[in-house]
Amino acid sequence: MNIIGGLVLCAGIIGALPVLGGVLEKAGKFLGGFQVIIGIIMMVLGLLGIFSLQGIVAFLVGVILLTGAFHVIPGLGKYLEKFGTWLGGFQAIIGVIAIIIGILGLL
Repeated sequence: MNIIGGLVLCAGIIGALPVLGGVLEKAGKFLGGFQVIIGIIMMVLGLLGIFSLQGIVAFLVGVILLTGAFHVIPGLGKYLEKFGTWLGGFQAIIGVIAIIIGILGLL
């Protein structure tokens, strides 16, 4: 899931890669249509594995992907939205880290 979440976050910059960049950019933009669903899954998986590097990265990716949807959570939503907005400044970096951690998790 970290690879998928990372692709969604890096959809804008991954096109610069030679050979596969265009294909990966199209895949990232397609998956961006499912941003909320992917964000919920990432956040749940991140909370389940919060004591591992995979889990921490998944949680951060989930927070970034769900930033626009946090307003519906009473009380805690505005704080999560502020945190997600702040993390959004590091979206590409976190996306690249998520892809690398996801690939390392497959090995």
